[in-house]
Amino acid sequence: MDIAALSIALNQTNIQNQSSLSMMKMTMDVSKQNGNSMIELLQSNTLPQAPHPYAGQKLDLKA
Repeated sequence: MDIAALSIALNQTNIQNQSSLSMMKMTMDVSKQNGNSMIELLQSNTLPQAPHPYAGQKLDLKA
């Protein structure tokens, strides 16, 4: 191989490595954002409350 072909191959490999690293960083950022959102959701009181919190806790039976 001549020097020009080796240079082109090296540059293509370098570009592929840079793009892979960039995609991995983007994926890590999205995963971090999703994790933070999930933590916020779990820590917040977004679950709907029952209209009568004590309703349904006792059952009256007659035989």
